[in-house]
Amino acid sequence: MCNTWIGTVQNIAELDRCLKRGLLFSEHPSKSFSSLTLSPDGKLIAFGTTSGEIKVWDLTTKLFKWGSGPNGVSWANCLEFSHDNRQLAASSKSGEIWLFDTDAGRVIKEWVFRAGVPDYLKFTDDRSQLSTNLGALKIKPINPSERPSIEITLLEEDWVAINGVRELWLPRKSRPMDLRVKDGILAMLLESGEMFFIEFVV
Repeated sequence: MCNTWIGTVQNIAELDRCLKRGLLFSEHPSKSFSSLTLSPDGKLIAFGTTSGEIKVWDLTTKLFKWGSGPNGVSWANCLEFSHDNRQLAASSKSGEIWLFDTDAGRVIKEWVFRAGVPDYLKFTDDRSQLSTNLGALKIKPINPSERPSIEITLLEEDWVAINGVRELWLPRKSRPMDLRVKDGILAMLLESGEMFFIEFVV
């Protein structure tokens, strides 16, 4: 069973006041909540629903912050904030684990376990790993300044190279007329007028 109750007595008392006033459920009152957790600083609360949705509220403003959508799975059964409040991990009974950027609400990473149910989540202090009951998961840094250097180039018009190593061959119809690179993302304009974006992570 996932232990999702984290926080001080004051945080839980604030949560209780919000629940009694109906502030937290005004966004989607009909949803069934299956898990919850408080951020270490006591400013955010995250709920998981039986339909796989993740909902985050700001306890300081009493406002809904973001929601993830149903994700196509059922029962978000475990939630955990990182120690610096910057990331939120969530797992489901069908074997998925999602890693969210707490500020933007976007999914940074997703893992799928074919055997076993992830029901324990715990970040290391530096956010480099997420410990689960099914093993440790390595986490890529989300801050661009933390990312390792990556150089993307086009070699001989048909090879995309990463740091000088050929990684992706482009068939003739996919070779660009023009291209731009920024923060590990390659944007290519084709002769057909189509635009393609490819993100590389090292």
